[in-house]
Amino acid sequence: MPLLVSRSINPSARNRLAQLDEVILFGTEDVTYPSISNHPDIFFCPVDNHLIASSAVPQRTVQQIIHSGVSLEVVPEQPGMAYPRSALFNAMATRDYLIHRTDITQQRIKERCQNMVKIHVNQAYTRCNLLSLDQTHWITSDRGIERALQSHGLTTLYVDPRAVRLEGFPHGFFGGCCGVFGSMLLVNGSLETLGESEQVRGFVEKAGFSLLELHKGALHDIGGIMAC
Repeated sequence: MPLLVSRSINPSARNRLAQLDEVILFGTEDVTYPSISNHPDIFFCPVDNHLIASSAVPQRTVQQIIHSGVSLEVVPEQPGMAYPRSALFNAMATRDYLIHRTDITQQRIKERCQNMVKIHVNQAYTRCNLLSLDQTHWITSDRGIERALQSHGLTTLYVDPRAVRLEGFPHGFFGGCCGVFGSMLLVNGSLETLGESEQVRGFVEKAGFSLLELHKGALHDIGGIMAC
């Protein structure tokens, strides 16, 4: 299960990930604005053991992913330079749910998710703001997403994103710091910099997951750690 991550990831975090599986570094130029141009969750959407990718993904990355054995489909659309068009691929698709600002979701993602429950949210950067721990427990850094999930009876923890760093912005989003690898939550940084550190630890443990903090520094939004 290769791990797709931003080429801007902290070197020590990259080394920790390499102990788990193959690491594929990702980046683009002049497709969308610089702060998110290397973020996998802006260009890829995993759906049911299948990866949908924008045509903006460099060909060398496409070949790396295919060579690793991942089912990959490249579609013509590219993220836009401005929100919300920059978030076309930033949907959360799980076994049962498609969660996104559904009026902008890329069409092929919609087609692959046609039999799932659709949960519309106003935050188009949905995957940046949302983690699914095996669909039983959810962590979000957006209050609107929190309300939408709770209205469907889903167990949800809210985390204030203001401790999360993202170059060029006041802050990033908690989901963009994280990834799920099997039954392990990967975090790009230390939870000690987060006000809800203990709540997150308890929530993750209750969901039956372990926690791996990849380095001791501040939390950085890198567009998620995408286990393919």
